[in-house]
Amino acid sequence: MVKNLFVLFSLFLTIQFCSAQDKKFGIIGGANYSTLVGDVNDTDFINIQRRLSFHLGLFAEVGISQKFTFSPRLLFSSQGLRSEGNISAFRNFDQIIVGIEEFESIERANYLNIPLFFNFNFAKEVGLNFGPQLGFLINTSTITKIENSDGSTEKDKFSVNGDFKLDYGVALGLLYNFSEDLFVELNYYQGISNISRNPDIRFENKNNNSVFQLSVGYVLL
Repeated sequence: MVKNLFVLFSLFLTIQFCSAQDKKFGIIGGANYSTLVGDVNDTDFINIQRRLSFHLGLFAEVGISQKFTFSPRLLFSSQGLRSEGNISAFRNFDQIIVGIEEFESIERANYLNIPLFFNFNFAKEVGLNFGPQLGFLINTSTITKIENSDGSTEKDKFSVNGDFKLDYGVALGLLYNFSEDLFVELNYYQGISNISRNPDIRFENKNNNSVFQLSVGYVLL
């Protein structure tokens, strides 16, 4: 139900944008600082950390009133998380600990995101961003490095393509206009949809995207 409302609202905003007259177009990009929040944080032996990555894409802006604008974007966004921890290595059958295996893991999740921002300019240079966001998962990859108790090291990579899961949530942030053509933003996105959902599993994990974004935008047209 929530997903359908997000899609319908997004279509409505897109139609409104196409019929508007006062428009701007430009490029936008910057840094992501992402993780997942939910069941992934409940594991004692794994330390979950945010991953530093990037986003890049296009934006448009249409004036609604003197202080309000509507700004849809189309972004490639690399998200995910980092994790580290240790796993006890047991001797077979008698379950006696014979060593500790330490691991580091980087989980990349690449999305095609469509933020639909409203901008409220409460001062000449300073404004507020808020609005919904849709995201389509393009692919994921996990790189894991394991240091065994005997000193040896293993490295493994696992990738999944073509999953195309839908992510949706809300974003809020601040923007600063250096000029009519150049601005910087700091936004926070909180996912609402469960990106770990699996219809084949009865008791599935529940995790949501959590992303801080620092962006720089430049008006081209």
